[in-house]
Amino acid sequence: MSPRVPVLFLLFSCLLLACAEKLPEEKPKAPNMEPLFQDYQTPTAPLTVETAPLIMESLLQTIPQAGYFCGWTTLEDMNCGTAGCTCDGITQIRDLLDSIDKEGTATQTLELEPVRTRTQALTVGSVEVEGDGFFAITRICDGGDSSQPANADANGLIDMILGFSADSVDQVVWGKFKKCAMKLGQQDLLIDSEIDVRWDGDFDLAKLTDLSFLVELRGTVTLAEQVHDLHTDFNALSNGEFELRLPVGEQHVIFYTTLASEGASALVQGFRAANGNWTCDFAALTCQDEAGNSVGW
Repeated sequence: MSPRVPVLFLLFSCLLLACAEKLPEEKPKAPNMEPLFQDYQTPTAPLTVETAPLIMESLLQTIPQAGYFCGWTTLEDMNCGTAGCTCDGITQIRDLLDSIDKEGTATQTLELEPVRTRTQALTVGSVEVEGDGFFAITRICDGGDSSQPANADANGLIDMILGFSADSVDQVVWGKFKKCAMKLGQQDLLIDSEIDVRWDGDFDLAKLTDLSFLVELRGTVTLAEQVHDLHTDFNALSNGEFELRLPVGEQHVIFYTTLASEGASALVQGFRAANGNWTCDFAALTCQDEAGNSVGW
C-alpha cells in the first residue's frame, strides 16, 4: 500500500437508528480529564518560606518528565521563543489531527477509520461522517526527522481515538505512543506511553495552533538505553504559555512559563499558588507576588 495515500475505512452495518442490526463497534468512552483540568484552574498549596523548598524540589523533578515529551532537559532550555513555548510531542499530536484533512505523503502514513453509529451528518475537515461515532487514527512517528521516509518498525506508532457527536468533535482525544521515536537534543529516545489530551478552543483543523492542549502521560521513556518512568501532565496554552502541575504533599501549585510581552524574547516564570500568583527569579532564588511580598529559599 502506498504511503502517499491515507487509508480510509468507513465501517457501518446500519445507517438508521431504527435498524436492529448490531452496530459495527461501540464508541469507546473517553477518559475523564475534568478533575485534572480543575486542578490547573485551582492550585491548593500556598507558596511560603516553608513550602518554597518543597515546590522547587518538585519542579526540578517534574521538568525533565515533561521534557522527555517536549524536547528539553532543564528549566533553562525549555523551547520558548518570540512565539511562545513549543513542545515536540504536541507538534506530533497536531500533525496527527491535521492528517484527518490531508492525504498522506512519502514521509507519513496515516490510517483513518471513522466508525459510523448514527445518521446525523458531521464534517470534520473534508471528511463527512455520521454523528456520534469516532475516528481511530494511526500515524507513524517521524523519529525526530520528518524528511525521512516513514518507517513503522524503526520509528513506532501513535494510535489515537477522536470521538464525535451529532454536531461537534469530542473534547478529549486519547490513545498510545507505541515505541515512538523522538529526539531530546541530539539524543534518540523512545516513548511508550498512554496519553490523554483535552483540547480547549474552537476545533478547526485549519487552525490547530489556536487550541490549548492539556496532556497526561502514563508510561516509560527509553533514553541512552536506560528506561525511565514517564508519569506527568502539563498544559500547553494557545498563547504560548506552558504550565506544569507540581505536587506538594497532598496539594499542588502550577508552574508557568510565558513571555514578558508579545514578540518579546524574555521569559516570565513563576507559580500560581493558593495564595496568589508569583513571579520568580530562579537565579536569585526569590519569588514575588502581585502585592510585592517576597519569598526566598
